[in-house]
Amino acid sequence: MFALGKMHARAVRIEKAIALAPKNGYAHLLRGYLHQLSDQDNLALESYSKAVEINPRSTHALYYRGELLSRMGRYPEAIKDFERVLRLKHYFTDARYSLALAYLKQQDLTQGEQHCKLILKVDRRDVRAYQCLGRILMEQRDFESASRIYERGLAFLPANQELWRDLSLTYAARGMFGPALAARQKSITFASPSPN
Repeated sequence: MFALGKMHARAVRIEKAIALAPKNGYAHLLRGYLHQLSDQDNLALESYSKAVEINPRSTHALYYRGELLSRMGRYPEAIKDFERVLRLKHYFTDARYSLALAYLKQQDLTQGEQHCKLILKVDRRDVRAYQCLGRILMEQRDFESASRIYERGLAFLPANQELWRDLSLTYAARGMFGPALAARQKSITFASPSPN
């Protein structure tokens, strides 16, 4: 109840800001975000689109609209927004990852893989890239290559629970049950809260 009251108060302030400065793209972006939090996707899309119309170079407005379009299953439109973001800000790895996922949802494994690899060029410690590449390889039933991807990720992120879990799955798929069990145990270990 308290959170709803706070959200309503914020919405009122944003509407006042838009009334005072209707060409403020940031206010429209915030309104879109509030609509999205309230599961009003069509209103959120309208607000994000207005923010993009006001400022076509707003990477955040384009990114949030792309995320919403992906959530709505409108992948070709989402891909266009993410590609626009990356033309403006090449190192925006959140947009790169969302673009890769949108391609994967369209069953375009080649484009998905390419964008996952590009994330690693920016940040070799970005776990999402290893998970993305591993998922593609597992879908292609190339469990050996998927194992190598997860092992490579664990060289940089040795305490990552998800990478250990995914590695255990690739080992099991290859019939390597001892290493699979050991990797699964590591996953459980890193998932456990540390003692005080």
